[in-house]
Amino acid sequence: MALEKQVWDIMDLQYETITPETPLAEACRVLGLFGKEKPGMPGLVVQRSSGEYLGFLTVKDCLGYLNDLYKQSKKGDREEDWLDRLRGHDPEETLITVNDALVHLEVSVSPNHKMIDLLQVLEDLGVDFIPVADGEKIVGVVRSTAILAEIAPKPRYQVY
Repeated sequence: MALEKQVWDIMDLQYETITPETPLAEACRVLGLFGKEKPGMPGLVVQRSSGEYLGFLTVKDCLGYLNDLYKQSKKGDREEDWLDRLRGHDPEETLITVNDALVHLEVSVSPNHKMIDLLQVLEDLGVDFIPVADGEKIVGVVRSTAILAEIAPKPRYQVY
């Protein structure tokens, strides 16, 4: 049964990392939120430059943070300030970084988690992406699309 498989059976060894000091606007670009150069990804692994894992940042986290900034700007008649701050155009304001929007601190699953348990973790966190850690080291990520592909594989069509 597909849900009895373990995380290492479906995890992706290729993933994007970012540091907490990276400007949030750059993280949004990597996630595909600005422009349509490439399809976006659901999340980024956040690590210090030393490689220490801190957590992960999702598209949903970025959008939520940007929405909060926008709402705050509406209260003080500073509608443009939040965009300038995001882009780093206002030298008097602190540049917004990944660290400001980081919600999921030190959350990961192990490679030997069963998929059924992984589904519960994703549901509890409200995410569709999670890093996989073997001890202190991130070894991959799992995307909800990989789980879906295991549960409901693409049908094979016959050409007549």
